[in-house]
Amino acid sequence: MAMQAVGLADDPPLMLIDDADTQAKWYYRLKKEWAASRAEGRAFVNPVKERVLRWRS
Repeated sequence: MAMQAVGLADDPPLMLIDDADTQAKWYYRLKKEWAASRAEGRAFVNPVKERVLRWRS
């Protein structure tokens, strides 16, 4: 975790993989919209469209 903290100190762009990181991408989109809605004083609009996820392991 210490090595990861050093690498993330400069706030690099995250590289997310489509299938494996779908939930992480949703999280960042929701977080961005929540902050924008609070800053602009408007209602939150969910940017994530309904979708069925299927994983194989």
